[in-house]
Parts: sequence; structure tokens; C-alpha cells
Amino acid sequence: MATTFFEGIEIGNRSVPAALERSVAYVIDPAKTDHGSLVSSFQCEAQSAAQEMYLHQQEAEQATGRSVKQNGSRKSYCAMWIRQSFAPGEVTPELAHSLGVQLAKEVLGDKYQYIVATHTDSKCIHNHIIFNVVGADYKKFHQDKYTPDRVARISDRLCRAHGLSVVEEPKKERPGLHHPGKKVSGYHNTMRKDVEQFSSQAKSWEEFLSLMETKYYMFRRGERLSFRHRTNGQERNFTLASLGYGFDEQSLRKKIGDFTRADTCPLFREPNPHSYSVKLREVKSKFAAMDAMDQQHVSSQSDYLTRLTELRTEEKEILSNLKNARIHKDSAQEEKLQKRMDEIRQERKELIRMRAAVGKEQRGDEEIDR
Repeated sequence: MATTFFEGIEIGNRSVPAALERSVAYVIDPAKTDHGSLVSSFQCEAQSAAQEMYLHQQEAEQATGRSVKQNGSRKSYCAMWIRQSFAPGEVTPELAHSLGVQLAKEVLGDKYQYIVATHTDSKCIHNHIIFNVVGADYKKFHQDKYTPDRVARISDRLCRAHGLSVVEEPKKERPGLHHPGKKVSGYHNTMRKDVEQFSSQAKSWEEFLSLMETKYYMFRRGERLSFRHRTNGQERNFTLASLGYGFDEQSLRKKIGDFTRADTCPLFREPNPHSYSVKLREVKSKFAAMDAMDQQHVSSQSDYLTRLTELRTEEKEILSNLKNARIHKDSAQEEKLQKRMDEIRQERKELIRMRAAVGKEQRGDEEIDR
């Protein structure tokens, strides 16, 4: 049995979306993915996925004249995030990862860049899928209120195909009472019982969230963590604090024994910009970028985007030729093409590292000017 959760990663004010960088770093953490062996990617490298997705969005903006970031009060997303969680002991890490890759392929096809990472550091093995909101045709991913249900149905079908259990749709519960004199929905009562049960069982905050997912809850991170039951008819998210005294996040963390604050979690933590190690890395990156610019004859943003587009075009052509070489069992041609493919990917990595280092230097100059 697998439950799914679908949310967006909002665009920030920095040139490379900070939230996307932190999210990717959290998802591909070697300590959570069996030293990185449970990480897959499509049309990007896992380590540089955030930068590559952002660069593809820049290409789309230049080609179409449309901004990825929406104007007005509506939220704008730079990427989307799917979480697929399995019941304890039901799948092996390898099977879970295979199901995550299949889910990504069916939902996204060959249109969007994505990474798939399987986490094994909690009681419930689960997959994280992060994909670019802009596709290969430069069109944005269209999400509506039915999208999470479509993802869930695909996940259920894949689970059935592998002999795993799926979530059954129970009847809606009747409203009940929280305590004498105060009427609240039966959904609050149901959630309160589940939160109380799983907070007593969990040994860490992440395990608590995973246990809630096994009971068909979806959660949303924000200023306040909120939950919604996927199958019992609950239509809106409830915050933990709305469940009553002692059910807020701080109290539950204290009960579980996990005192890690959300803003110190790797997913949210920002590095100290004034530390010696950070400054040293920036200096090294700057000199490496300057050397790469000389070698690749890149002197402007337009040169950079032009070269990146050329590499993408050549890569697509090589992929097509590789398929033909494998069909005709031409091992010599296949080896030659694979070697060129590796060279392209290495050059693309160097370009991305160069752009990231130059971007940091430019932001530093802007701060000095201000």
C-alpha cells in the first residue's frame, strides 16, 4: 500500500530558487538514500538538478517571452514535489525505488526534468519525486484540484500490479463532539486519535509524519503544519493546533523527544554566509569559474545559454543514435557515442558550476552597491 502527497515548491527572490536547492539537497541526502544508490534522474544530473531546472526555465522565458513567475497574488512554483510512502515492511528499498521511477514516468512522460529518491531512514520507506514545472516544449505543468487524485490512482495501479495493497475508500464519518459544550467535526476527533496514537509510537518527527501517511493522511508544510485525510471525505486541511491543547507542533515534538526546530532541519537551513568555510568555497568556486570561462569561451549570459542549448540538442541527437546502435548491435559505434555523451554531461556540469559561482559573485557585488 502506498499513499501519495502532491505539493509545489514556491519561487523565491534569488536568481537560483533557494527553496528548490534546499529541497533537492534534502531529497538526495546520501544518509537517507543508501549512499546515493537509490537516486535516479531524467534529463538532468541529481547533484545539479536545481540549477539545471532553473536554467531550462530561463531558456523557456527567452524563447517564449513568458515569465515562469506569475504576477499578482497567485503563488508561483518553480518545481513540483510528489511523495509516495509505503506501509512498514511491505516493500524493499529496490522495489520502492522502482515504483517511484515508474510513477514519475507515467505522470511526467519524457516532457519534464525530474529526480526520484528513495528514503530508507525511517520506519516507512518512501519516495520523493521533484520535477521541473516547465516542460521540454517550454509549457508549464498544469495542476488542478484533480491532479493529486490522478497521481494517487496511478500509484494504486502500480501497487496492484506488484501485488501490494491499496487504499480503500471508506464511507464518510458522521460529525461528533470534541468535548461537552463545543461542537467540532468528526474529522477532528478522528485526526486527534490518530495523532495521539502515532506521536506515542514514533521515535522521531519524520517517523511520526510517515506513520500519519500510512493512515491515509496528507500533510502540508508552511507556517503551521496541517493535515487532511485522503479517503474519509475531509475537504480541508486542519492544523495540529486546531485539535486542542497539547496538540500543537512544539508540544508533539517535545512528546516524541525530537526537539529539532523546523528552521534547523536540512530542508530549511541556510548556511552561515559569514563563516570562513563558506567564504573559502566561494573564492575557490570563483577561480574555477574563471578558468572554465576561458576554456569554454563563455563571456556573457547569452553565450552561456547558447552553449547549454547546443549541448542539449547534441545530447538528444546522441540518445537517438544510441538507440539505433543498440538495435543494430554496433558495439563500436555505441562505445563512441557513449564516450561523447559522458563528455557532454561533464561539460554541462562545468557550465552549471561556472554559472552558480558567477551568480554568487554578482549577488555579492549587488549587495556592496546597495
